[in-house]
Amino acid sequence: MSLNITGKKSNLHQIETVVAFVNLYDEIQIKIINSKKNNIHFVGEFSKDISKKNTIYRLLEILEKLKILNNVKFEIKVNKKIPNKAGLGGGSMNAASILKFLIEKRFIFLNKKQDTQKSVQNFLETDQSHSEGINQINEIVHEIENVKDITTFESLIERHEKIIANILQMPTIQNEKFPDYNNGVIKSLGSWGGDFVLATGDEKSVDYFEEKGFNIIRKISDLLYV
Repeated sequence: MSLNITGKKSNLHQIETVVAFVNLYDEIQIKIINSKKNNIHFVGEFSKDISKKNTIYRLLEILEKLKILNNVKFEIKVNKKIPNKAGLGGGSMNAASILKFLIEKRFIFLNKKQDTQKSVQNFLETDQSHSEGINQINEIVHEIENVKDITTFESLIERHEKIIANILQMPTIQNEKFPDYNNGVIKSLGSWGGDFVLATGDEKSVDYFEEKGFNIIRKISDLLYV
């Protein structure tokens, strides 16, 4: 890599440069954690003397001030292979890569917090026996554990929703909120009718929810840590 200053125009330098691309990069691992603050740590040969208020810290700080992350906290581990403060853009690129990751990996949030205690109390106050429905739900859960294709998975969660809807005497979330959704199946999560939903579909499904004003979307793979 070379850099020559050939002149100056106003307050900017005119330069000529030759750049050779090399196979050199930092490795980043990200996972969601149950914590009140983010955990950012660096390992590797060039991990020393990195400021606590580094580019990744400042990125998350900005996103939290804008209330974009909705109190989700992350553990971020960076294996530093690019020398620190070497002018190679490692810190800036790491922050940009994490921002790109957070934009691309999305999960749907309904912005409608339900009262779990109230939901349980309403269920207990019903006069009917729900043993048959509960047995059916248990069977569905066991089938889901061994499911191998999306069609079967969709069929099972759709059956699950209908059973719960019948027990609670409530419409399914798909019938109530998203009757025109044709790309897959939508299932309530958390207290029924609020919090999060799980939706099957494809990349075009994201546009459907965003057009309805639901901008907090995560792929389920990003919420699972194995």
